[in-house]
Amino acid sequence: MVIHLSSSCYSCRVEYFVRFLVSYNNLLNYAISSYKELLAKCNQLGRGEAQSSEKLEKALEKIEKLKKRMRELELITEENRAIRDINVSKKCSYTEVSLKRPDIVNVTLQQWYFCCTS
Repeated sequence: MVIHLSSSCYSCRVEYFVRFLVSYNNLLNYAISSYKELLAKCNQLGRGEAQSSEKLEKALEKIEKLKKRMRELELITEENRAIRDINVSKKCSYTEVSLKRPDIVNVTLQQWYFCCTS
């Protein structure tokens, strides 16, 4: 059995097929452009994440350096306090302190300092 297609029916199918190919091509172009945009955003986010992690590492290193420096300064402060207390104890005798405040029996160096300077 042979079916003969009229020319009008054949041209309709060709037009339909051409429209289908055009819309399919447009869809592919949109998908490709969307993919490229997503890939570009992904790369940008990846670079941003790398930069952020580098900044975080630098900040953590800086914090560690500052903590170390703070410990050093605390030790220096304690040493200075001890030296100051020794110098004060050389200037101030126990009898002077006990004369000023006879109610104190156990006097620390810091208390001596305050008694002698007041």
